[in-house]
Amino acid sequence: MVPTRIVVSPEIRGREEIQALPFSRFLADEGEVVARSRSSDTRAVVLAGHALHLKRYRYSVRQTIRGMFRNTRFGLSRVAREYAMLVRVAERLGPGVVPRAVAYGERRRVGFLRAAFLATETVPDAQPVADDVDAGDLGRFLRRIHDGGFTHGRLYARNLLVTGEGSFRIVDLDRASLTEETAHPGPAALDLACLLASLPGIGAEQLFAAYGRERARYAVIAMMPMARAGLDRRSGPPRV
Repeated sequence: MVPTRIVVSPEIRGREEIQALPFSRFLADEGEVVARSRSSDTRAVVLAGHALHLKRYRYSVRQTIRGMFRNTRFGLSRVAREYAMLVRVAERLGPGVVPRAVAYGERRRVGFLRAAFLATETVPDAQPVADDVDAGDLGRFLRRIHDGGFTHGRLYARNLLVTGEGSFRIVDLDRASLTEETAHPGPAALDLACLLASLPGIGAEQLFAAYGRERARYAVIAMMPMARAGLDRRSGPPRV
């Protein structure tokens, strides 16, 4: 397995310039930090003329050992899975649901992942949704993606952006799922529960009315303890 790998979307203008950048360029500490976790940070940067959100992972020896038990040596890495999901969602549901995938890269040592990045196009004038979001528009958006077979897995407010024009973009897709048919009621209800847990001031009745599935209300109520537990474990800005 090659020590370093960079994959750039064939649809990106100037992809050759991005492909030619050294791997270390993607790990450089520049630009504004917009999110951070124990193993990653996300920065707003400009590379090869592209405004990007760059999510970078650096793995310690301990995390590398843990990866041995998660099949990261022979299986797909987290960034590779999320890149593939971004592409699939855009193809299935259209370009206005997730940010555009630009590139991902991996650095390995003796086959084990030590660093990685995922680059997506910056969504102009976008912020995490807040309690004052239009609940009707949000409910219709959720119905659309669920009818298209997509569920997120932890759709808290930090992972859903809204633009100045009122359109939505979903980020942080490493736990997302996309099926050939309408999304299963359980994961779909978890998406709704996560949003309600992280947006306590939203108009829930308007959201459910726009979503249009009366039975979903009861499944969402059952999912609320799980959604609140996930919200308590992690808070902060979105990982874009």
